[in-house]
Amino acid sequence: MPRAKPTTSTKKAAVLAALADPELAKLPDRALDRLFGTSVGFTSRVRKSLTSAKPDPVKSAAATRANALRYPAWEPTDHAQPTRSDAAFRVLGGAEPWGVEHADALDWLRQLPERAASLTLFSPPYEGQRGYDMGFRLKGQAWVDWLRPIVTEAARVTAGLVLVTVSGPVRDHEYSPVVEWLAADLTRRDGLACGPSPYAWVKPNAMPGSGSENYHRRAWEPIYAFCLPDRLPLAWSDPLAFGEAPVKGTKRGQRMTRRKSSGARPLDSKYTAPAIANPGNVLSCKVGGGNLGHPLAHENEAPMPLSLAERFVRWYCPPSGIVCDPFIGSGTTAHAAILHGRRFVGCDIRASQVELARRRLGDFSADRPQP
Repeated sequence: MPRAKPTTSTKKAAVLAALADPELAKLPDRALDRLFGTSVGFTSRVRKSLTSAKPDPVKSAAATRANALRYPAWEPTDHAQPTRSDAAFRVLGGAEPWGVEHADALDWLRQLPERAASLTLFSPPYEGQRGYDMGFRLKGQAWVDWLRPIVTEAARVTAGLVLVTVSGPVRDHEYSPVVEWLAADLTRRDGLACGPSPYAWVKPNAMPGSGSENYHRRAWEPIYAFCLPDRLPLAWSDPLAFGEAPVKGTKRGQRMTRRKSSGARPLDSKYTAPAIANPGNVLSCKVGGGNLGHPLAHENEAPMPLSLAERFVRWYCPPSGIVCDPFIGSGTTAHAAILHGRRFVGCDIRASQVELARRRLGDFSADRPQP
């Protein structure tokens, strides 16, 4: 697929993001022009517009509220201090098809311009499940308060949906409803909206016997969709992707009917089946060996299957659009984006995962045309 030509608004967003960064802002304007492939004087004009523009009180108040959100004190142990590069800005400017950076999710998202991505899809560390060699063991409301500002900042950065794959654990015979708390806080306290109803990721090959002697095994996980209210209705979506032709015909002697709001079933109505049926929000995707989409995915502790990420990329990111993942892990979301002709930006706080994702993308995308 030929690479999409960056628009003026896209280039301006990339330059604005660069000027907001203390280090990049020190570069000469001509150097930024070359970096983002803009005409001579473009950066100078953008820089002058910043000094002459009057502040928007509504946006300033929103930014103040977002910056006031702070997750509980937690510092990674035995881990190098993350650094940042200009990889994301090069993707936003159209210079590269993908960029992966070593950075904290919240810090990294705050550096991106508004509506920089078409779709954000990620799976954060689950509540109290794994320390990831960093001492990460947040539980209960502390976990919710840590993740809330990340999701709200992702919503600012995203022109469409922010999809979060996460579930609460069962400990000592008691389910921890932290994901429900998160959804409630994001919608009631932070002002986000839910787009579609939550998706159910069904794992047909989930581990047998994982439900203990009292309960049933956990064979599915929820995937919640959030966004800023002004993102609805979505500017772009393709919900029929991965759809199939509907099963036609009924039992002999029966007719298809549509029930009215009163509950009545008029027999004189006629139902015309669509050419492609909407695939629905129950997604069956296998996990484990051989089902993840790439051999390197097994080097991550909790990899997502490629088949799951592919669906959301096709459904909610337009061709040549940008997909974002601030918890990139083994690079599954990035893999799905490049596979289907989208671009990608992402980060991870662990240097090992940044290197893993770069290896996977380099191995996968070396011979593919750039979107």
